[in-house]
Amino acid sequence: MFKSNEHQRFEHGVPVKGLQKCLRTIQIEVNKNGCKGYDIKSGDGFIVRMFNNDNGSAQMSAKPMRLYKKEDDMIELRGYPLMAISPFGWQPVDYSEYSLTLHLENGVWKKCCLHLLDRDVVIEYRYKNTINKDLLE
Repeated sequence: MFKSNEHQRFEHGVPVKGLQKCLRTIQIEVNKNGCKGYDIKSGDGFIVRMFNNDNGSAQMSAKPMRLYKKEDDMIELRGYPLMAISPFGWQPVDYSEYSLTLHLENGVWKKCCLHLLDRDVVIEYRYKNTINKDLLE
């Protein structure tokens, strides 16, 4: 679980909408029991969830993802095509346009980036320690 207190959106590598100072939680769980609403087997990859801590709601629907790449300082998970329940029954959905990179420093999760690959959009979530300068005087 990663708690972010600021994020920046990038479109085609360019920062847009300014730095957003708000609370978000990124949660990654090993898929032990499948995921409600999806036709996936337990043990297949991970379930990624994001929450808006400002109002307690989900930031995006749960996304099943699999390990795509792993390095000493970075882990990348990527969505994949699967079946999801809809008001019209089971329908194919393709989450391969979603990717999440976890950036590590000495084994500690420092930031993560949600990639919307089909739109060339990256949302970089980070945690910045801030100090109230009034406390230092």
